[in-house]
Amino acid sequence: MLKIIALVISLVLSASAICSDRFDNCFLYAGEQYNVEPILLKAIAIQESSFDSRATNSAGDVGLMQINSQWFPKLEAHGISRQLLLDSPCTNVLVSAWILAHNFSQYGRTWRAVGIYHAGTSNKPEVLQRSQSYIKKIQLHYSKLIRNSR
Repeated sequence: MLKIIALVISLVLSASAICSDRFDNCFLYAGEQYNVEPILLKAIAIQESSFDSRATNSAGDVGLMQINSQWFPKLEAHGISRQLLLDSPCTNVLVSAWILAHNFSQYGRTWRAVGIYHAGTSNKPEVLQRSQSYIKKIQLHYSKLIRNSR
């Protein structure tokens, strides 16, 4: 987590340079820092916010990657506020990559870990259904991005 603090400071200081080209550099940088495919991060951003860095929803999710409010206490303990997640798209992407890396370490580099990003870890049928629906959407965006990158 201390790694995030140092990265946030550098990102905030150079946000305009890093966030050029429709956030591409944000996805590349975050992917490199946390060993998460930048194309996967982009697919999630498409689904979560349609690349709207100021997006919010009634569940309390914020920013480009719709960081869930459950993470706010942990993030705030390291100097990352809700407002920073809205003001700095690159910080938002970096936090998302950190969350995904955590999920991958817990559940393997699987689509299930991606579904947990959105729906959580509960085994209740409605949560599992929400997770499966989310996975299908991310897989569709991911496949389109892969095809378009060729």
